[in-house]
Amino acid sequence: MFECSLIDTNVATRKGKGSGYGILKLKEYIHKILLKQDTFYYLKFDIKKYFFNIDHEILKQLLRRKIVEPDVLNI
Repeated sequence: MFECSLIDTNVATRKGKGSGYGILKLKEYIHKILLKQDTFYYLKFDIKKYFFNIDHEILKQLLRRKIVEPDVLNI
């Protein structure tokens, strides 16, 4: 249901797009950058408690636009 609305590089918990696929995409991006310049920098970070900070009421409103089956919404 949501597959068509996700970007290709969102590899989290998607069938056929595990960590191996993510590594392949990262290598492709690095290769493209190195064709244009010799040096590049990257920032690796993790947002602490990211999912705990999502407003669940707003998320539910957004999901109701996409999911119309009441039984599925009750889950």
